[in-house]
Amino acid sequence: MGARARSKCAAVVAAARHAWAGYEAHAMGADELQPLTRRGKDPFGGLGATVVDALDTLWMLGLRAEFGRARDWVADALSFDRRAPVKQAPVAEPRIASATESQSQDV
Repeated sequence: MGARARSKCAAVVAAARHAWAGYEAHAMGADELQPLTRRGKDPFGGLGATVVDALDTLWMLGLRAEFGRARDWVADALSFDRRAPVKQAPVAEPRIASATESQSQDV
């Protein structure tokens, strides 16, 4: 790998580290971070969607300390006992909305 490619890789890792640090400081466990207000938002009912989604990325980027803290959050705090109303499911996620609707009709 050349110097230019290494520089680009380092920039990607630095950007991911910065983004994760902001989420971890201001919204850890929330589904999303709202960067302007620095507050968490839970459109998926507070399942910690960002933490779960970030695990593989943190690992692949070599951010082992960040991965460890995220893994610990999943082990200690992740719960599927919450329910998000179907109306909160994003339009771009029709499979999630469909699955949620079918689950709520079965209960």
